[in-house]
This record gives sequence, structure tokens and C-alpha cells, in this order.
Amino acid sequence: MFNKIIQIISVAILALAFSACSDSLGIDPNVQKDPIISNPGDEDSTEKESPIYEIRDKEWLFAESIYLNGNHTQIFEWYKYVKYQRNSCRIDTSKDDYALWIDLDAECTYPDAAISNRDDRVTGISILIDSLIFPKGIHKIEKRDIRNLINMQCKLYVKDLKSGASTFYIQDQFFYSYIFEIDRTRNTITFNMIIWILYMEMEEIAYDTEALQIMADFHY
Repeated sequence: MFNKIIQIISVAILALAFSACSDSLGIDPNVQKDPIISNPGDEDSTEKESPIYEIRDKEWLFAESIYLNGNHTQIFEWYKYVKYQRNSCRIDTSKDDYALWIDLDAECTYPDAAISNRDDRVTGISILIDSLIFPKGIHKIEKRDIRNLINMQCKLYVKDLKSGASTFYIQDQFFYSYIFEIDRTRNTITFNMIIWILYMEMEEIAYDTEALQIMADFHY
């Protein structure tokens, strides 16, 4: 399935670019930011009999699009070169409105020395999502032009391959789009998120890495 997905990454990136580029940078002072609960429920609540249990069957895919020579995009997929500091996905299906928690911290372990024709790269991504609600009858949750529709914290780590310096950014400093889709008959959730690195708030930095796409399949 993921082999088919990676073939359409370039098309997906272009399609979502129109909505991502219309976002407004900066922090909305009227938005209330609640604390993230990274470990919902009891420590023991990891079995399906518990109201909140860990999703064991999950698969992640990470792919960077690289803007080369001003007119050409290539795809760099992390494949097996991923180290997870945290990789927890929990779900509560005891009510009609399901709730999902994600606690992800992933590092790309592909060596710098093996990368050529690039000035920078993404070295890591962390995502915390607190109790994302899937209302009964709703099959898709997506972000278009409005920020903070879900309680999420995100960090992106980018490395300058020339200087060796690494910088991290939070979700208020980049454009991003996401789509969650749930199939209650098959007990599956798919997650697709694109972070636009090319349009960073830090205007003095010009990255050739255009975007990072994060995709996941969860079977609960």
C-alpha cells in the first residue's frame, strides 16, 4: 500500500500547496492552548478491554521533497532509517465519539555522508496530539486554512549540511496540512500530514528541502 502512496507524493504535495500557502503566519492571541496529555488513562490501559488502549498495529512513512536547481523536485524516503524515541498511539472506542492520542518522536538515521547534491535535510519530527475526536458519522478530519483545529504540538528538526548546524521549528513557524480518515467497519485510521519547509517564517534561511510528508496507517 505504501509503495503506491509514495508514487503519488508529488501530486499530493502540489494539491495541498494551494491550501497550505493561504495560511497566516504567526500566533493567534485568541487561541487557547491547552496542555498536551501524552499518557492518557492508566499506565496499565494497553489492552483492548480497557477504555483506552495502545494501537500496536501501525506503520509510518516519512518522505522529503527536495527542490533542486529551482525547477525540479525529488523524493527522499526514510525507509528503514528511522529511530523512534517515542511511538505511541492510543484510542478510546468505548463511546460513539472515538478519541485518538499520538505521541511520536522519530529521527532519520540516514548518514549525512551518503547525501549528495543537497544543502540541508530533515533529521527529525515530533508530534503530540491530545484526544483528537472522531464524531460518530464523521469519516474525515482535515485542516485547510485554519490553525489549531486539533490540540497538537509539533517540532521539526532541520540540519544545514554545510555548517552542520541544526535548528528546530514549532508548528507556529511553518505551514502544514493534515488529513485523518477513519473506517469504522475495517477498524483503520490513516493519517497524512505535510509540513512546508520552503515557506518558513525564518526568511533569512533558504532551504532546498521543500516539504516533509508524514503518512501512517493504524489498525485498532
